[in-house]
Amino acid sequence: MTENLPPCPKCSCAYTYEMNTLVVCPECAHEWSPADTAAEEAGNSGERVVRDSPSAMCCRTATAWSS
Repeated sequence: MTENLPPCPKCSCAYTYEMNTLVVCPECAHEWSPADTAAEEAGNSGERVVRDSPSAMCCRTATAWSS
């Protein structure tokens, strides 16, 4: 199995692995979906989209919320 998985977006570790639909980093334990990461990179305009359900957009805000 020689898949090219992306490195971890948090710590840049190259030794990521798949677990169901997620990609997992063994060094920092970050878990993410490659589809979500690709969508964020494609539409990253500094604007934050808030959704009230997985597919319904309810508002947009230009200020980033603290996590």
